Amino acid sequence: MAELALQLEFTLLVTVLQDRLNYIVYNWKQAEAPLRLEGSSSLMFHRPPQDYEPLIPNAPG
Repeated sequence: MAELALQLEFTLLVTVLQDRLNYIVYNWKQAEAPLRLEGSSSLMFHRPPQDYEPLIPNAPG
């Protein structure tokens, strides 16, 4: 039972971390200054305009 509780706790922590990471990536321009990363952004952090999202296929997974 303790192992199951530990697995549940780990799953919940990963879920919270994933949510926070998505927030930072989505708002990368606002995160650059506090992290002192101005000018080092990558194209990976720039998303297409939301108007185009329905037209862009999902990556295979």
